[in-house]
Amino acid sequence: CVGCVWFCVSYITYVEKHFDTDAIVVFDGYENNAKSIKSSECQRRRLKKKCSDVFFESHMIVPVSKENFLSNDNNKMRFIEMLKIKLINHGFIVKIANDDADTLIVSTAINVSCYHPKTILVGEDIDLLVLLIALTPRENNIYFLKPSSGKIEKKMYSTEFLENHDKPMINKILFYYALSGCDTTSALFQKGKKMRTNTR
Repeated sequence: CVGCVWFCVSYITYVEKHFDTDAIVVFDGYENNAKSIKSSECQRRRLKKKCSDVFFESHMIVPVSKENFLSNDNNKMRFIEMLKIKLINHGFIVKIANDDADTLIVSTAINVSCYHPKTILVGEDIDLLVLLIALTPRENNIYFLKPSSGKIEKKMYSTEFLENHDKPMINKILFYYALSGCDTTSALFQKGKKMRTNTR
């Protein structure tokens, strides 16, 4: 079962523990998934778990597991709206993307880096690092922190360091990444996103 209040508190406690109060929290949006270029990939992921719409209030206990509850985009969107209000009340800036959040996360980090020299983007998706490298102006430097997961240790990357040490690859990184497979292109056999993420 999912306790909505406990669920919100656990998210807020995590953000307060690991990040400063000037952190910006960006969520995926799920209202326009049918129009997204990643809609087929999202549909494939949804088929793994199925859960009906749950109409809930903040004080309720939802009688399904967290994984099943969040596998439904409508449930997820309503929960994000609830969590957004609570995060704002705790002093955080919150943004919700129209659909996939990767571009919004990266553009937000780039904008912040113009006046904050030590901007750190925190995320688990390697797509964020690729977009960050490709789109960050050369005069800016943004750090990307990939948290630890299981046996994989956390890693920190710097756009400035990567730009100075591997310019030929950096200049064509979007092409290489699309060629090796992402949410909108097919991967080479046994060389998909998970393989790349675990080896970097």
